[in-house]
Formats: sequence, C-alpha cells, structure tokens
Amino acid sequence: MLKKLVVILTLVMIVASCKDDSKQSKADETSETETSKTAFEDREIEEALFDGYFVKHSSGYDIALKNNTLYMLKANPSEKDENTTFFVDVIPKNGSLQNFNLPPSEVNFNDSLSENYNNVAVHKFVLPKVEGDYEIIVGQYDNVGRVWTTTIQSGMLGQDIHNYRNEYAKNIKSTRYLKEFETALAQGYFMMYPEGYDVLVNGNMVYFIKPTNIDVDVDTRFYLHVKFENTEENMVLDFNGRDAQIDQRLGSKYENFTVIRKEVPSEKKIVEVGVGQFNNEGRTWQVIYDLEKMYDNITYMYDNQYREYIQK
Repeated sequence: MLKKLVVILTLVMIVASCKDDSKQSKADETSETETSKTAFEDREIEEALFDGYFVKHSSGYDIALKNNTLYMLKANPSEKDENTTFFVDVIPKNGSLQNFNLPPSEVNFNDSLSENYNNVAVHKFVLPKVEGDYEIIVGQYDNVGRVWTTTIQSGMLGQDIHNYRNEYAKNIKSTRYLKEFETALAQGYFMMYPEGYDVLVNGNMVYFIKPTNIDVDVDTRFYLHVKFENTEENMVLDFNGRDAQIDQRLGSKYENFTVIRKEVPSEKKIVEVGVGQFNNEGRTWQVIYDLEKMYDNITYMYDNQYREYIQK
C-alpha cells in the first residue's frame, strides 16, 4: 500500500512539474515575442532619426519624418508637455487645408517601444497622402493659443539638412547598433591592421574600425570579398564607406572612432574575407583573413585594445 502511495505521489509531482515547464515555456515565448516587437518598433524610430528628415526645436518637440510618418520627440518632457494637445496642418500647394487635432494619448508611441526610450517622449502620426508640393505645420496649443510650431516644406525632405546628430545619446539607454557592435567585439574575429582599417567579423556582419585620431580615409571606395563554407561561391561587395558609417549611431562611448558596418547578404558561414580600399589607380591597402585558421585562436579576439579611446 505504501509503495502504491509513493508511486501516485511521484506521478502527481511529475505532472505538476510538466505543467510548470509548459507555463514557463509559454511565458518565455511571450517574452521573446514582446522583445521582438519592441526591437522592431525601436528600429522604426532609429531609422526615422538617422535616415529621415530631422529638425530640432528649442522649446517644443523635435520632429522626425520618414515614409510619410511624423514623429514628435522630446527628452525629459514636463507634465505640461505630455498633456498639451498636438496639431498638424497639411497645406497642399493646390488643394484644401487638412487639420488634425491630436490628444497626446491618441498618438503616444512609447507604449510600443522598449525601455531604451523611457526618457524620451515619442508620438507618432501617419500623414495623409498629398499630391504635389505641400507644407506641414506641427505644434501644440492650449486655451490661450499655439504654444510652439515647426514648419516643414515638402521640397526640403530629400535634402541632407537638419540631420539628426545623436541629440538623444544621453537619454537613450542603447541602440540596436550599439548592442550588435559590442556583441561582435565580445564574440567575433578581431584583426588589427595599421595600414588600413581594423576588421571585426561576427556572423554575416563585417566592421571596419579605426580610432578617429588616427589618419583614416572614409571617402576612398571599400571592397569586401567573401568566401563561404563548402561552396565555390564567392561574393564581391564594393561600397561607399560613408553610406555604411555607423559611429554616430553608437553614442558618445565610441565618439572617438570611425566605424563602418557592412552586412553580407547571406546566412552561409563565412570562412574567408578579403578587405581593403581602392581608387582609379588601384588598391590603397588590402589584406585577406582566413577565418577557419583563426578558430579558437585567442590572438584574433578583441582584448580591450581600444581602452584608451573608449569614453566611459
């Protein structure tokens, strides 16, 4: 009888354990889904700031605009800032005025972002589609009148003016570029090359790195030749360094660096990279790295070589 009781109790405990594991698994899946979602939304804001049109306001909200979507942002806003109604006037050159009054709660975007943006108020509004030239007036108003306004001409949107200059670096905890870069430093192959750029390879991401107080050339065209495991296929990538430069996106910690990031459009394992720069007269520097021979070789691991350049 006692043996039967022990067996029954053991079975009950196993079943309970399985249920707990199932609940934990579902909780983990939910957590991963939420993390993935906020990572996606964070990326949306980053692209609007770094790749879109950006204009700063001295007292009101800053404006970022990309893909016909307007973002209103302010670091450490006051209670009044967060509760004053927004307005957006869209004024076509040939057409009727469209006016939108936007209570902050209706356009709040922080709920969709990660904790990285806890110190920056972010509001989002999708603009109506307008044919031809138009003007946008954005601002807030209270019972007295308009508190602040910013005017944007549609013809200015494609120009390289009013670019975002990392104004929120001290308010945003991190960016995906910073996390990705520091993960690569911790896990990837790291090769120093005094005549050109140091190179960091992690997965399908290749970084060209130099402290900015060392003579570096960003304007001469870069090349990246890649060989993959178990295939004769080679990939040749030539690119403009300034188009791939991300040091500004890494925040103040890496402000003393030039960092160029190039993603290899393949999930295959990289076993060799050839890197360098070239002009009309030929290659200005070049080097080939056989990653297979570097496996488990601590010589090709980052070991805090940049400590004197990193800002604390």
